[in-house]
Amino acid sequence: MGYSTLNRCAWTCVAGLIMTAVSHGFVLDWDSVDWTAGGTDQTFYNVDGSGMDVSISLAITGANWVAWNGEAQPDDNRRLGGDGGPGQAGEGFDSFGNPSDEALHLHMNAFQRNYTGYVEVVISFSRAVTGLSFDLFDVDNGGDTQNTSTFEDVIADIGGSLNSVDVDPATVDYDSGSIDRVVHPTRGDEYRGTYWAPDSEDVVLGLSWDEQVVDTVTFRYYAGNFSQRNPGDQGISISDISFASAVPEPGTVAGGALLLVGLTVGEFHRRRRAIGASVS
Repeated sequence: MGYSTLNRCAWTCVAGLIMTAVSHGFVLDWDSVDWTAGGTDQTFYNVDGSGMDVSISLAITGANWVAWNGEAQPDDNRRLGGDGGPGQAGEGFDSFGNPSDEALHLHMNAFQRNYTGYVEVVISFSRAVTGLSFDLFDVDNGGDTQNTSTFEDVIADIGGSLNSVDVDPATVDYDSGSIDRVVHPTRGDEYRGTYWAPDSEDVVLGLSWDEQVVDTVTFRYYAGNFSQRNPGDQGISISDISFASAVPEPGTVAGGALLLVGLTVGEFHRRRRAIGASVS
């Protein structure tokens, strides 16, 4: 291989190295961080060594936060698995008897039904991310008939944005046997819990933005209208949050830039020698 061919290959590799966004997966793991009990805004810094900060805001309207399992809410004191009830046998353990994953639990008591009580969840990142995904557990209702059920969980107003510009809707995974999807003219796609599920892992709504690039995502957790006039307590849990950087890793860019400078200097000297000029 001649020098010029080798040189062209090197330049091509460097260009690709700099232009390609090298992404690594990271996780905001509720077993590794701690939410301040009763807090509604919190930022986690350098999550999983990513160099990125994750901020979560929980704004409640038309409802009160209520304690769950004797502890102030919201809090990351919910362990998935078992039958999910506070203090009940098996709660918080997987099928092998090991403690199951923690999750951020939102437990509220709406003043009335008909979507007037809700929690707006906003998750934002200090820089753009891709491959963002997380699950919402225990999206169900209080059983019985439409007007006597003690509560109805509804997830709606799901959105994502980059620099305040909306991106395509999230991909939503769910079991149609336990969650109904209804399209509302203002709330968009609504996902309504259709039966009482004492095990929080029985009814899961998965949200993912796949290849889309976002820096903020949001949804609302509503007290729906398929319940008694004054709903009882209700709650859902947010799983670990997975994401990847949507921009080149700093080390990759810096290394590529240094190599590019070296190649440029080398090419300058080669051409000077070719015409017999001094390279000093």
